[in-house]
Amino acid sequence: RRALASPGARPAGCGRMRATRKRLCSALLAAYLLFSLYAAYSVFLRPRRPPASRGGPRQQRHSRERSSLGNEEWNPWEGDEKNEQIASQQRYETNLQMLKNRKSQQEQTDLKVQIWGKAAIGLYLWQHILEGLLEPADVTAQWREGSIKGGKTHFSSFHHWSLP
Repeated sequence: RRALASPGARPAGCGRMRATRKRLCSALLAAYLLFSLYAAYSVFLRPRRPPASRGGPRQQRHSRERSSLGNEEWNPWEGDEKNEQIASQQRYETNLQMLKNRKSQQEQTDLKVQIWGKAAIGLYLWQHILEGLLEPADVTAQWREGSIKGGKTHFSSFHHWSLP
């Protein structure tokens, strides 16, 4: 007859199964670590070989066929890369030209005047004496700004009103 097991007791083969499971997990962990180390070595530390010596006879035949085109490997995106490089060069030249134009405009300006105000006198000066426009055009806006150029003088204005 079998004796009744107490609620906290383990079955007879449980210790052996736990040891087997522990060995299996340890083996999987060791395999994972070895693979990770090999992958890191192959990516970061292994010296690079030329492309022709990597492949088998079939790849060597293809590389001989490509050698008639030159020593470069075939790149299917080469056309796109060249177009992007040309567009990038054009953007660079355009930006450089804009900077040169901006610099020449700044050199032409001898004097810069800024008018900052919270009082109506600054607004009166800007709108009625200098005849400048302010943006946004809404008179109830909390702030308004504008700029004008007169001769070699550049005027800019910023008006701010605090709400009561």
